[in-house]
Amino acid sequence: MLGISAHTVTSYVRDIYRKLDISSRAEAAVEAARRGLVS
Repeated sequence: MLGISAHTVTSYVRDIYRKLDISSRAEAAVEAARRGLVS
């Protein structure tokens, strides 16, 4: 366990989506693949 609340995770994910200009987990996966973070 990381010791952070679900609200904190939600906030982090929302900020990441905003910074990457995406709106879904699917778009996040595509962006990660495009950047070579996953294969």
